[in-house]
Amino acid sequence: MKKRISAVFSALALAFSVPLPVSAEEYTYPKMADDYFALVKEYPDHFRMQGDSVYFMAHSSFSNPAFIVCSENKFAVQDVKYGYVFTPEESGRYIVTMEETTLDSVAHEDIVAEVQYKRYYSYIVDAGNDGTTVTCENVYHPEETIYTLNSCVTDGGFYSFVNGMLPNVETGNDRYFTTIYENNKVSSLFCLSYPYSKETHSKTVATSDKTVAGHSMTMGTASAFDADDILTLYVVSARSDGEVTITANEKEKYELIVENGVFRYRFEPDIQPYLMGDVNNDGEFNVADVVLLQKWLLAVPDTHLANWKAADFCNDNILDVFDLCLMKRELLEKVQTPISVTMTQTGGVMAVHYEYKAYQDGEKYYISYLNKRSASDPVVTEITEDKFKSILSLDYAKYIGTEDPRNGKFSDEFNYHTVITYSDGTEKTTDVSISELIAMLKNWSKTSNNEW
Repeated sequence: MKKRISAVFSALALAFSVPLPVSAEEYTYPKMADDYFALVKEYPDHFRMQGDSVYFMAHSSFSNPAFIVCSENKFAVQDVKYGYVFTPEESGRYIVTMEETTLDSVAHEDIVAEVQYKRYYSYIVDAGNDGTTVTCENVYHPEETIYTLNSCVTDGGFYSFVNGMLPNVETGNDRYFTTIYENNKVSSLFCLSYPYSKETHSKTVATSDKTVAGHSMTMGTASAFDADDILTLYVVSARSDGEVTITANEKEKYELIVENGVFRYRFEPDIQPYLMGDVNNDGEFNVADVVLLQKWLLAVPDTHLANWKAADFCNDNILDVFDLCLMKRELLEKVQTPISVTMTQTGGVMAVHYEYKAYQDGEKYYISYLNKRSASDPVVTEITEDKFKSILSLDYAKYIGTEDPRNGKFSDEFNYHTVITYSDGTEKTTDVSISELIAMLKNWSKTSNNEW
């Protein structure tokens, strides 16, 4: 859905540009106008699938289009004759746009003038394990006449158009990169949006190194023509290669790198691996980390997070009370999560003595079975991770501390004793016959002569 947009420019900085890389051509591309027209006739939607890549064709043989990609996922672009070749390198959604300028004659009274109009031909590219799909979108163009070839970086309506197609962008606190290829140059923008609100957001955006990146503009867009709500969009432009931290609203931090003129996140191997929850960076995740994050959220003076990213449990580059809640839950589960279950079965008419244990060894999962009356070594069965998790996720709490009224009452009844071992080394026991556990151990382990 198109949205009306107003733009407030704050010292608009020209985006940093570097030459585009040229890669080897694996497909045949039109070299002359006749070749172009023949290809467009074959592909009227102006794109051709090429394995995992897509060749997007200009909508006019005379245009020199700019190519715009909006996404936070990685991709590659090759500038070829009459268009561009786009290759997604990660699963996710990309909004790909051909920005073209057309020349039309406009008459006003006795004056005829040649004016330029911009058109944006956009496509949704979804990349996943099943391949890449392309969906054509309606053409977008500004209502105003464009007299220069300035890029869409100054056209707020374009961002409203894109925001409506990217997933979750309208819920706010979302971000994506806008990469523009034009005249054999590439420029890159980091776009950060906030939720629709009745009030205009007064966020602050700062960069750690203004030679690498700078805040270039702030925009506000309504959800409809007559709506009084506003979605605020901040745009930061890349200026030179290097590392930069972008801080929004004083607490949100985005660690970025500009490489060959293009923004990207500082993912591995640029950042060393860390333990989730270990905000004080001491190598352990414990209650001290929870206390530290809580103090930081309360703005206690002299509170410092050695690794703020370790507290971002929502994975949205924002630290708030939701991360604190998830952090507490994670710590609680860390302490109370079973790592193994041992069940002993005795008695019955045959006076059996069986022992079963579900456990993990490295990255593999097992059930061991031992008949203590006839064997000295257990029979071990490897099981899947899902089966192992099913065993550990049983609600043992409702059985712990509860006696089974049948135990020891009848000579032909089986007696059960189960030991649950937790990650902190503690053990809890129950003598209740847990039917779900018995069935899992019976069905998923190898028992001698079907002794069940």
